[in-house]
Amino acid sequence: MKRYNFLDAIRGLAVVNMVLYHFLFDLVEMENIKIDWFVSTPGVIWERFICITFIVVSGFCFNLSKNKKKQILTLSVVAILLSVATFLFDRDLFIVFGIIHLLALSCFLTVFVDKLKADKKILFVVSIILFIITYNIVKSPMNISTNAFSFIGFYNNQFASGDYFPMIPWSFLYLVGYSLYHLVDINFDIRENFLCTIGKKSLIIYLLHQPIILLIIQIIKLLGGFYG
Repeated sequence: MKRYNFLDAIRGLAVVNMVLYHFLFDLVEMENIKIDWFVSTPGVIWERFICITFIVVSGFCFNLSKNKKKQILTLSVVAILLSVATFLFDRDLFIVFGIIHLLALSCFLTVFVDKLKADKKILFVVSIILFIITYNIVKSPMNISTNAFSFIGFYNNQFASGDYFPMIPWSFLYLVGYSLYHLVDINFDIRENFLCTIGKKSLIIYLLHQPIILLIIQIIKLLGGFYG
């Protein structure tokens, strides 16, 4: 994949925010530490900013990948491992269809979209409109008997997923990033820095950051933190 330090830095910034967000999330949800702003609008905006950044940048970088099959396979394997690991170790955190699952399937489907040679300006506008229109549609469970289509966004009140990013509306955001590549000039770059380095290792950090955070929290508790 052709790399731009600028894109890696944006991804790296999202990774840093993700780690900080999940650290606070674990404190609130698992240690019952009260952080009012985190569980209100500022926390929601922060979480959405992180997710949107990851998805748009991933869609943008689809165009830079020289080996789409390897990219799809890598993301798919990681997604499966996440589901298996969370199912085995903590059913409450079982990931049915999380952000990595979304990126894997979106990448696969965008291979076919790319072959259509659609007008990228039109695709960009239509994708944004569809994302906005469908954003609230899948926020509530539906009166259906199966969760087989939960990956699309159709689920009942028995459904639960530790991380949930269904194709509707999030795949439209992936297409926003994909089409944006064809509409902007990125013939500029920045010097490689700390965020670039993190951005290049984003998938590995995504896989390892939660166990490390939980270990750090346990160490802090043993040293008398939080409640000491």
